Amino acid sequence: MKKKALVLFLVLCSGFSQPRLNASDNPTFLAELNHLAKVCLSTGSRLICQRSLVLAESLQSKAELSENYACQTMALGLAADLIMSQLKFSRGKKAEQLLLGVNRLCLGTRI
Repeated sequence: MKKKALVLFLVLCSGFSQPRLNASDNPTFLAELNHLAKVCLSTGSRLICQRSLVLAESLQSKAELSENYACQTMALGLAADLIMSQLKFSRGKKAEQLLLGVNRLCLGTRI
C-alpha cells in the first residue's frame, strides 16, 4: 500500500497541467468535479480519479487564494477520499457527504 501511495504522489507531482478554468464558469467546473468525483468514488478508476484529483487540487489552490478556507479544507478532504478510492479504500457515504460539502462551501470560490 505504501508503494501505491508513493506512486500516486509522484504522479500527482509530476507536472499535470492545471485545467483551464474561467472564473465565471464555476458551476460548470463544480459539475465536472462532481461527475468525475462520483465516478471515482464508485469505481476507483485510476484515470478518472487522477482527473478528479487535478480538479480538486485546482479548487483547493484557488480557494486558498480567495481566502475561502472552509472550501479549501473540504477540497483537501475530497482529494484524500479520491486517493483512498483509487487505492480501493473507499469511505462510501462519508465521501459522498464530503462532496456535498464541497459544493455548498465552494460555489462562490473564483476559479
